Amino acid sequence: MELLDAKPEDVTTPPISLKEAEPSELIEFVVERVDAIQEVVGTTFAFKLIADYCLHQLQSIHECGYYHHLDEHENQQSALAWARDAGHLQAMQATLRKIQCGPQDFQCPEPDAE
Repeated sequence: MELLDAKPEDVTTPPISLKEAEPSELIEFVVERVDAIQEVVGTTFAFKLIADYCLHQLQSIHECGYYHHLDEHENQQSALAWARDAGHLQAMQATLRKIQCGPQDFQCPEPDAE
C-alpha cells in the first residue's frame, strides 16, 4: 500500500521536460518506471493495477471531453466520439478486471461469483 500512499512530492521527476521527447525516450521513461514498480510489488499483478489505473484515467479524460464538447454546444458528433471512446475504455477495464493475475489479485471475481 506504500505505493498507493505516495504523495506527488515523493515521486521523482525527470530533470528535463518530456513534452517534446522522441517516442523512444518516452517509451524508455515509462518502461523503466513500470518495471521498477513491478519489482517492488513482486508480482505480475502490479502490471494489472497499472493498466487498470491508466484505463481509469483515460476513461475519465474522455468523459470530461464528452461533457466539455456537449456544454460548449460544439459539434455533437465530436461529443459522441468522446463518449464512445470512454465506453470502449470502460469495456477494456471491465475485461482486464476479469483476468486473474495471481493470489494478490483482489480485482478478479471468484470463479463461483460469476
